[in-house]
Amino acid sequence: MPITSTTVPIDADSTGNRWTITDENELARLVGIVLKCEFGHAEAILQNLVIAAPSYTPAETRNMKADVKKALTVKIDAATGKEERRTPKWHRDGLLFEAISWIVARKHASPDTLLRDPHIGATTQGLDGLMIELNTAKDDVIATTVFEDKCTEDAGTTFANKTLPALKEHHIKHRKVLESATTMLRQEFKASTLNAMAAKTIGINIRKYRSSLTIDISEDNPTARQRIFKKYTELTGISQSARIGCTFITSNNMRDWFEAFAKKVILTL
Repeated sequence: MPITSTTVPIDADSTGNRWTITDENELARLVGIVLKCEFGHAEAILQNLVIAAPSYTPAETRNMKADVKKALTVKIDAATGKEERRTPKWHRDGLLFEAISWIVARKHASPDTLLRDPHIGATTQGLDGLMIELNTAKDDVIATTVFEDKCTEDAGTTFANKTLPALKEHHIKHRKVLESATTMLRQEFKASTLNAMAAKTIGINIRKYRSSLTIDISEDNPTARQRIFKKYTELTGISQSARIGCTFITSNNMRDWFEAFAKKVILTL
């Protein structure tokens, strides 16, 4: 596993997960596979299955690689030294982070879990991710987790001003969750039971939220995690285990790390 997720303390109201890279080159390879829309291939690798790589024509392969490279390349205007508007760094870094988030979730999820595929566009709007856990018989919904992934240089402010408002909206209004849940549940349920199963996904008793944020090394401690996620209790009516705060450690210069990581991903295509 190129990235691990371990349980860490936050406080009595939230539970924490700490993501740590163990093999950066392998993580870059997996992210490249995800961004080429080869989700099944990535999932098989994470499950230690040996399968053939997808077969594309040479032209299809060139186009796929070119699209991913374009999405991961931030061009700098030679005259001004500033980023060109086409692909801002924060869009590119968010795209990479969402792919990493999906990889962590897919690796640690049970075989009875449905996971929505990640976005492949840097400016795609909507749910960052949705995970639906089924029982072992795969005839009932037992848990739903809504993801919000933010690649940021200020985790505390971002959580309070961006992540939490988005999660509050999903906590009160359910149309976006139902839209994605219905599409995902079509894999397992017939039309006669699909609506009933989709309705279960928004039940307050099985609902969870997962906020994932980038942090620097200095914030990798219980005090900092408690400060970052201190307002999580504004999502009311749910337990400590349903408020999940994930932290991803890069370095003390997060943007530089993602710049170097993007180049590694491009080399794997």
